[in-house]
Amino acid sequence: SSSSSGGDGGLSVTRKGIHKVKYGFESPLVAEWRKRGWGCGQLQSENEYIPTVPTETALRILRRYAQCFDTTFREDLATLCITRYERFGEAASLLLQLLNNEQPDGNSSGGGAFLSPNGTTRHELWLRFADVCTAHPTEAKVAGVDFDGIIRAVLKGQDVRSGGSGIAAGGNNLGFEVFDNTSKAFGASEDDKQQQTKEATNKSQAVNHRLGEMEGTLWTRLAEYHVRAGDFELARSVYEEALDAITRVRDFSLVFDAYVRFEEGVIEALMELMEDEDEEGDEDEMKDDKGDSMGDENDDLDILLGDHVNNAVAADENAGASADVELAISRAEHLTSRRPLLLNRVLLRQNPHNVGEWIKRSELYNDLGEVDLAAAALEESLKTVSSRKAVNGSPSTLVLTLVDIYENQQKNVDAARNLLERICSKNEYEFQDSEDLAQCHAAWVELELRQENWDMSLELARRAVSGNIGRKGSKAARGLSRSLRLWNLLFDMEESLGTIQTTKDAYDRALEWKVATPSHVLNYASFLKEKKYFEESFAAYERGLGLFQFPHAGATLLWKNYLTDFLERYGGSKT
Repeated sequence: SSSSSGGDGGLSVTRKGIHKVKYGFESPLVAEWRKRGWGCGQLQSENEYIPTVPTETALRILRRYAQCFDTTFREDLATLCITRYERFGEAASLLLQLLNNEQPDGNSSGGGAFLSPNGTTRHELWLRFADVCTAHPTEAKVAGVDFDGIIRAVLKGQDVRSGGSGIAAGGNNLGFEVFDNTSKAFGASEDDKQQQTKEATNKSQAVNHRLGEMEGTLWTRLAEYHVRAGDFELARSVYEEALDAITRVRDFSLVFDAYVRFEEGVIEALMELMEDEDEEGDEDEMKDDKGDSMGDENDDLDILLGDHVNNAVAADENAGASADVELAISRAEHLTSRRPLLLNRVLLRQNPHNVGEWIKRSELYNDLGEVDLAAAALEESLKTVSSRKAVNGSPSTLVLTLVDIYENQQKNVDAARNLLERICSKNEYEFQDSEDLAQCHAAWVELELRQENWDMSLELARRAVSGNIGRKGSKAARGLSRSLRLWNLLFDMEESLGTIQTTKDAYDRALEWKVATPSHVLNYASFLKEKKYFEESFAAYERGLGLFQFPHAGATLLWKNYLTDFLERYGGSKT
């Protein structure tokens, strides 16, 4: 077959694509090596190269081989750059190309993810890339690898490209799409904005699902990257951002432990620095003492200036170092004290409808003495938790806990009353179960009772079961008129604060709406008997027996009490 000669090092390629690498390596280049005395060793195996070849020459040959003959060799070339040649920037660039599955000319291969001939998984490639950039941030930056931008793009679900800034919109080689909705959001309608918010939430969940266990690792490597680069404040901001973004407890433990080790390392470094300065100060004092013994030329100067000047400078330096150490210790202690709150926030990001975690968050703030933050957390929970998706508790617990904070801890009864008015009258929170809303109405009545507003509390109890609230309200509001909790509360308050007629009206309305129970009938009859309304008491029994007939269990109890009261009243003289 005919062949065409190339101009790259005497390499020849047939039309069938068979690479004649032997000619390129063993003629005349190897002869030139031996002539110059670079080494007489031979190529023993695929991964064993002549160790005496100059680094730049060997790298150029390997780059040409990876570019022209075997693109999968880039993985081995990256390994050689790390382990043998210490070209860490080039290794980072090669690993980024493999992660993007780009060809050496910068174009995407379009064949999906990179398949390693050595069996290296994509997870291992990411870890190797992160290790190189973290351990050698300066070399990676010089090589054009924007590690910070790449990691942030991956964590936000954007696509990563090598070259330039390291990030480019478009493509899907990493499995992450670009979430750029800026042009759509401008001038969009309310429905469009809600749809975009929903899509962003779904995409964020998809990104977290695709990242898996890599999320916490990438955040810690990004922080270590800035630590090794000397940007300590930027590293702290990365740790804080990670704690506010991660959604898994495992990732939280990974990031938090790394954050604590970083702060402890800062404290140890400052302590060592302060000890070194103290030792240097002691050595200077010894030298000064020796100088004083050699002569008294400096005595006049000390008399004029005074020793207090030097002592003041040394004191200022020691005070500054001590302040730095105290600040570092305070940061570490503050971070440790925040751990329960940060972990609670991670759990709430996992499921924002977890009522128990919201209650726990308010308790944590109360333990820290932050009553206002506890109330703010519960107010946020009422805007976040959906009654249809609520787990680990009832949504009414949020309202009752917040009322308790306003009334007993902040001593702000007006705030508690305003909250209950918003929940019960204005229906700002939509309950799924009418019993939850009934608990809020009962809490409002009890609040007014504790404030000795007797008329207001009685009016609230009557209005709760009147049925007027639920005519234009939610399903939960429409079920208030059949809540036994509210009827029991109304009966107790009518017997204590109301008149005989209003009490009779309340019981009659309960019997008419068929919400009364056998115990209500017995209490109604007993109340009328105490007030000397004997005939109406017997009529109440009869109405109850009309509601609860045999074989209802309450019928036996009603008949027994009815006959007993009747015989006690008439003694068998009336039938």
